[in-house]
Amino acid sequence: MRNALSPRHALLLAAALATALPLTLHAKTFRFARAADMSTWDVHAQNVGVNNLMHAAVYDTLIEYDSKTFKPRGSLASEWKQVSPTQLRLTIRPGVKFSDGSDFSAADAKFSLERAKAKTSNFTVYALGVDRVEVVNAATLDIFSTVPNPVLLNQLTELRMLNKAWAEKNNSAEPKDIRTKDETFAHRNAMGTGPFMLKNWTPDQRATLVPNPLWWGRAKYPTNVTEIIYTPIKSDATRMAALLSGEVDFVLDPALQDLARVRQTDALKVLEGPENRTIFLGMDQFRDELPNSSVRGANPLKDVRVRKALYQAIDINGIQKVVMRGLAQPSGALIAPQVNGWTKKANQRYPYDVAAAQKLMAAAGYPQVCVRPTHLEQELIPGDSVHDEDHAHHGERGSPQRPQTALLQSRAQTPGRHAMWPARRIHRRSGAGSWHQRQHRAPLAARAQPGHPGSSAACIRASHVDAAARICTLFATVISVDPT
Repeated sequence: MRNALSPRHALLLAAALATALPLTLHAKTFRFARAADMSTWDVHAQNVGVNNLMHAAVYDTLIEYDSKTFKPRGSLASEWKQVSPTQLRLTIRPGVKFSDGSDFSAADAKFSLERAKAKTSNFTVYALGVDRVEVVNAATLDIFSTVPNPVLLNQLTELRMLNKAWAEKNNSAEPKDIRTKDETFAHRNAMGTGPFMLKNWTPDQRATLVPNPLWWGRAKYPTNVTEIIYTPIKSDATRMAALLSGEVDFVLDPALQDLARVRQTDALKVLEGPENRTIFLGMDQFRDELPNSSVRGANPLKDVRVRKALYQAIDINGIQKVVMRGLAQPSGALIAPQVNGWTKKANQRYPYDVAAAQKLMAAAGYPQVCVRPTHLEQELIPGDSVHDEDHAHHGERGSPQRPQTALLQSRAQTPGRHAMWPARRIHRRSGAGSWHQRQHRAPLAARAQPGHPGSSAACIRASHVDAAARICTLFATVISVDPT
């Protein structure tokens, strides 16, 4: 099911609104909140949405996405060329400095890319296929791939650049191991080339950013925001109370049930649009015996008929209407239309058919399993917001003899593990500053398509709209069970 609400697409709508608003001349503090806090400031330690969102304000990448076309474009690399099928040459943007005044060079880029490949890195997936990195000169970098890689530029949009000397001086040459409590200097400190600098961070309390006066894009993207304060507030009710009282200007993840009230409040504005995220139920097809199952010595999920039965037992349209309150899109594919490889044929779903599901279970050798229709009621919608909403997918294991209905209800009632939960964004309107309208700052938003069916939401203070364009991005969420 494709969702309509998330941080990265708000950027499209928010930026459009921002252009219609005059830039206030007086300085402003921008305050925003969401349920989850960051886990680290080390840009290669853990690949989760809340980290990536904040890191993008302080650190740049070599390549970024154009939020209107979703095509790669230069950031710290001003240009590039394919020297051979396995050699990509990038030219470093001239005049870029880190916030301490030191120059950004090809050596820093080489160091950062190799750091992303380290054993303790959580970003190795974006360095897959990279054989080696060579510095041609201070302004030129060559990346050699093990095989021709047509998506290497796309991978580079997720790999942020550190200062080699700073990292080595502070014993942070390798990423923090997020699985341990050991800390490196880069865990609580940051120094990048981005538009803002980390002033301080108290875990689970707040993070404060201030403008980077040396940022290479400041002339092109002016701002009057002098301070950004991020506060994690776990409780939905407390976050909404903070928004309504003016304590915060922007809430990144309001609960679905709050949206109607927000739309009826003059002081608040909801921004909504499609995402490009996929959320699906992944089934254990690998172990020979399924844990926690009453079936011994076998794994029923290895049988495609069982997986297809689970698929057809889900009333996806009911979920879209009741659980998602219309803010989602049923999908048969594991990727959104904005992603290369998506086709209409792949997106076609098997029909919701309880009788067919029952027959499939019987054919697979489980005639005793009762597949009941899914009855979706309003009370199934939880008040807890998603704490890990920016993860690309969730795995779910369960007994094949447990009705899929119960599985969905269980996920819906477990905070942080909602397979069908949308990303939600709210900002407060009235009286505050503007953030630069650098649309590509939230690359995933670029993948959203204006007018795409389904929607996500966000709200903001009128003069904070362009700030939302910088922080907020809406993804298109998909709920899918792939029987293959």
